[in-house]
Amino acid sequence: MALLPDLQALHAAAAAIERTADAVEADAAAVQHLVEAVPWRGPRRERVLSSVSEGAIRTGRGQAAAERVLARALRDLARTVERELEVLAALAAQARRHLEDLLTRARAVAAQAAQAVAEASRAMATVVLEIMTFDPAGALQAAQRTVERAEDALRSISARLHGLPPPHDPVWHRLGLEILRWQPL
Repeated sequence: MALLPDLQALHAAAAAIERTADAVEADAAAVQHLVEAVPWRGPRRERVLSSVSEGAIRTGRGQAAAERVLARALRDLARTVERELEVLAALAAQARRHLEDLLTRARAVAAQAAQAVAEASRAMATVVLEIMTFDPAGALQAAQRTVERAEDALRSISARLHGLPPPHDPVWHRLGLEILRWQPL
């Protein structure tokens, strides 16, 4: 069973019901014409005309009117579904743009973290070089600069992470904690 009604099927059903209503009205008009064409006169003729008019002709025209109401309702439903689908499409586009924005911001945070790791690696090479050249004061200064840059990078990354909206799904909260606890092998 389809979740959304097929708009073409709704329009086709409305058109079919309209054709049926036209056929019923034509049949009622034909019956009325045939009854009125009966050649005899008198009180029985009036009674027959009255009963046929009451039964067949009025019933047929009532059925045709009800079918036209149904056809209008189907067309209204199709228009409503179309409007709702347009609203859903707009919401989907808005959600996609929001997710793309979040992805861009998350990539920026990841790039900043990667840059901080790369800078820390280069700085550690300087510290190692200072140690190998027997310059402990230089090694200490290089290590302190590395720590200060790492702290600055961590503050900047934390600020960017706090700028991202929190996820609503509790699984993401757990996953976020697992990511923060992850250590490279």
